[in-house]
Amino acid sequence: MSFINSSLRLKIGIVLNLLALAFLVLSWTVNPVNNTRLGLAITGIFALSVLVYTYYYSFVQTGLWRFTHTVVPKLDEREYALTNRALRFAYAVFTVVVLAYLLFSVLSKKLPHIIPVVSLIYFAHILPAVYLGWKRKG
Repeated sequence: MSFINSSLRLKIGIVLNLLALAFLVLSWTVNPVNNTRLGLAITGIFALSVLVYTYYYSFVQTGLWRFTHTVVPKLDEREYALTNRALRFAYAVFTVVVLAYLLFSVLSKKLPHIIPVVSLIYFAHILPAVYLGWKRKG
């Protein structure tokens, strides 16, 4: 499939995945359960669909998900260095995002909802693959 082999298409898939995740979180925070609106619910379902589709083709089909979740003894020195670099990047970005979210929650005096929290867990898992996919050549 040409989607998997193209570096540009992989980057587009990664960007779409992150945008879908952001739209999913925003549709939940703008539209809490007690104030449902059909348009925002449809936006949330569409964002979730795009998220699942781009996750499968950008992370599963390319092997990035499996590579970033491989246990250390199965990696050679080069793979270990790549994974280590990706994990350091992911840790730094994730820390900033979580702290910003917690600051926003405190300042807005709202308790965190389950959708943003679950989205942060998903975000933490895909960040190393995002880094590797973005740095991938050819």
